[in-house]
Amino acid sequence: MRRIRIGASLIGIVFGLVYGAFGVFAMLVNSMGGGISYQFHGFAGLRFQYLLLLFSPFSLIAATMVAWKYERIAGWWLIIGAVTVAILIRFLVSPEIACMSAASAAAVCSLPMLVEGSLWLLYAARVARRMQS
Repeated sequence: MRRIRIGASLIGIVFGLVYGAFGVFAMLVNSMGGGISYQFHGFAGLRFQYLLLLFSPFSLIAATMVAWKYERIAGWWLIIGAVTVAILIRFLVSPEIACMSAASAAAVCSLPMLVEGSLWLLYAARVARRMQS
């Protein structure tokens, strides 16, 4: 059971930092006039773009910290967050994101959240079963 907890924590921290660094890097490149290949339908401002780029990784890190005390809450938080990010990317991003379809980008951004959320729920279920016996 300890492996599940450590594995879920590592997924959250590593992917959160990597995706967060990408989001901050994209913000810096865009502020220097470089621009990103994201084109959002119906949203002219860049604030929504940055919100989407930074929501997933920081939510992942925050949920990982919450999970050390409340596993079930963090597990459901991560699963609902993964679905939300996938839907936002799928329907608000143009069909191509740096040589990747919008569906593939949604899967890549949401997969770590889904895996970590599932691991925390599995851990919580095992702890509850162990407490009953």
